[in-house]
Amino acid sequence: MIQRVQSIFIVLVVASMTTFLFVSQWSKLDLETGEMHQMKAFWYTSVASEGAEPIIEYLPYAAAGILAVLVVLVGTMQLFKFKNRVLQMKLGVFNSLLIVATLAVSGWYWYSLGRQVIPQIPLGFDLAIILPAIAMVFNRMALRFIKKDEDLVSSADRMR
Repeated sequence: MIQRVQSIFIVLVVASMTTFLFVSQWSKLDLETGEMHQMKAFWYTSVASEGAEPIIEYLPYAAAGILAVLVVLVGTMQLFKFKNRVLQMKLGVFNSLLIVATLAVSGWYWYSLGRQVIPQIPLGFDLAIILPAIAMVFNRMALRFIKKDEDLVSSADRMR
């Protein structure tokens, strides 16, 4: 049933990864020169100085966004496969792999690109960089409760 507790966790996975798509992962601003760099899910933006035209690069930076969209799609499929708990668990494990890949790609861009641009400013992060980790926790909780339901049903089948 959709009103199970694991459904709430799956909805939270989908919500956190959807939020990941729309908020900034990290940004750097040099107050002296006006140079600004910002990383979002699908693109990287750099502005050389205040008032200059922004340079937007999509590839290869869209990889994190594409993986996040896949997580949202698989999570939505997982939500509606409540009648087939084994398939729901398999989708959950696959979703875990996608979330780890999203976290790895985002972390790589945060570390490598963030250290290259404006090296005198310390590297920080925004909300989106931790959202895949939060989604991973929610996905793990959903898998735990799906497993409990499957164990309960299989134990009831043994009793018959």
